[in-house]
Amino acid sequence: MALTASVTNRVLNGTEEQSMKRGPIVKFAILSQEKITKKLGLFKKLGWSQEDLSLAAKNMPSILAMGEKRLRQRMKFLTEDVGLEIPYIAQRPALMLYSIEHRLLPRHCLINVLKRNGLLKINYDFYSTAVISNEKFLDKFVHPYVESVPGIGDAYASSCAGCGVDQLKLLSKDKIMC
Repeated sequence: MALTASVTNRVLNGTEEQSMKRGPIVKFAILSQEKITKKLGLFKKLGWSQEDLSLAAKNMPSILAMGEKRLRQRMKFLTEDVGLEIPYIAQRPALMLYSIEHRLLPRHCLINVLKRNGLLKINYDFYSTAVISNEKFLDKFVHPYVESVPGIGDAYASSCAGCGVDQLKLLSKDKIMC
């Protein structure tokens, strides 16, 4: 069932014409009104305000097509494990689309290992570490520390390959969870 203009306006908080200019919303457009209502309810149950949801949907409409399990996992990781606030996530909805296992968790853990070992003096923004290319991430956060933290390169590569972050945890001086 096609998405009606009134639902588009309610969710994206703009006109249909403005919505079309923001980019394709193909996945979202094929959802039935019942599914959209259910999805909006799920976001609200997870703590999202209408303002946060409108902002995120305007910037990344595909988050509205995420499955419930995936959405819950992303929110749990980003809010509980990383400690991000929902307005922060809403302003950077691309975070919801990255793989936790292969990108977000390994990077989060590696940054924490470097901090706990006293090697990072700057508090890096989580979004900026998540979105940079793998090559730039390696150049900035792995290669400079291979001598200071032996095994960091292999541990990071292993965690990105989906083998878990246990090797990264072992590299932290205090062995605290990532």
